[in-house]
Amino acid sequence: MTTTNPSRAACRQRRHGGNTLASWYEPHGVRQPRSVAARSHMVSTAFAGIADFERSLIVERTSAGRIAAKARGVRFGPSPALSAAQIENARKLIKDEEKPVAEVARLLGVHRATRYRALADAPAEA
Repeated sequence: MTTTNPSRAACRQRRHGGNTLASWYEPHGVRQPRSVAARSHMVSTAFAGIADFERSLIVERTSAGRIAAKARGVRFGPSPALSAAQIENARKLIKDEEKPVAEVARLLGVHRATRYRALADAPAEA
């Protein structure tokens, strides 16, 4: 190994019969010791902990907002495909005029399953 450091070169020349030269100094570009890897692992673990904490705060705030919105009466999910008047009209068509379910669904522009769900969910008016 060639070095440009004069004091290091002088030290190498003065060592006596088989002695080993040990140095903790490492010039730039030389592999870093394991302690650097340990420190970087510690830093990345700390950042991961901070990120996890931030995520729990986001979840907590989102949950609180959802609960507050429900208390105000906000409805979540897709809008109903049929209005109350359409459901009542479908009920009359099926019961009074004895129209088939598929035809009533086609008249309302919805799938049969949607029509069945709407009739099951909506209370029957007497």
